[in-house]
Amino acid sequence: SRWTLGFLTPILRYGNTKALEVEDLGQIRSRMEASKSYEAVKLLWENMVIKSSTDTSIEQAPSLPRAVLHGYGKGLFYFALLCYILSAALGFVPVLILGDLVRYFETNGLSDTVLPPWIEVVLLGIIPALVGMLQTRIQVIMTHLSVFARTSISMLVFDATLTVSSTARGASSTG
Repeated sequence: SRWTLGFLTPILRYGNTKALEVEDLGQIRSRMEASKSYEAVKLLWENMVIKSSTDTSIEQAPSLPRAVLHGYGKGLFYFALLCYILSAALGFVPVLILGDLVRYFETNGLSDTVLPPWIEVVLLGIIPALVGMLQTRIQVIMTHLSVFARTSISMLVFDATLTVSSTARGASSTG
């Protein structure tokens, strides 16, 4: 499962018995290939530059972070943000449940709880596990985004250095 990172179990078992080779890790997703990352961001960046130079009514300057985010997929980024907010909100629920249970046990069961006590106890195990899965998903998405950004920006910079004249290269410091 992508949510529990269960797909890593066979690789970890195999790696426990033999040193892993690059071929053992499988194929990367096509959208995470360096060439596709670069092409997506380059196309978006060039469109932003052309649009800002031809349309003077646009007040926004071209933005490389915006190009990277659009190239990666705004939907995934917003999904990660939603998961983060949800996990932060769910992080407070066990505290509220514990307060409710403490009040219940201090009054020897005379105080009413929001839910039956046994359900609240079960939720004390389920909610932290759910928060952990949400945070794992967030980290996976953000790691993919950072690799996508690093790859595409590195290739953009490399591409730009190939078009710089020898006079301009001589005028800049490399160290």
